[in-house]
Amino acid sequence: MTVTPPGNGFDGAVDLISRKGNRTVIQGWAGDLDQGQRPRQIVIYRDNEFLTQLGANQERSDVAEQYGDSRLLRTGFRGSVPGAPDPDTFADRHRLFAIMLRGAAVELPYLAQPVRPP
Repeated sequence: MTVTPPGNGFDGAVDLISRKGNRTVIQGWAGDLDQGQRPRQIVIYRDNEFLTQLGANQERSDVAEQYGDSRLLRTGFRGSVPGAPDPDTFADRHRLFAIMLRGAAVELPYLAQPVRPP
């Protein structure tokens, strides 16, 4: 499977990394802009080893509005990452990929600044 950055009709990003008790939660979105489709799954690797996967079915009205395509409404993902990594160093050891229905793996950039509870 080819791994690409966003582009060529694919887009997405991690836009929230937060600590909730003893869990680290990530949130973002990914979509096939040409086909108006969400990815098949989001896969997470830590230190280049498979860690877990997430579904992508959360509503993201901001994404649908930004691209003017209601088919992109359910392109969001949100989930806990095993091992409760520190949000401040999450990007140092973790890589996320959106596995698209067209057979591409899109590496998702981190747009979020880590959020810690007050």
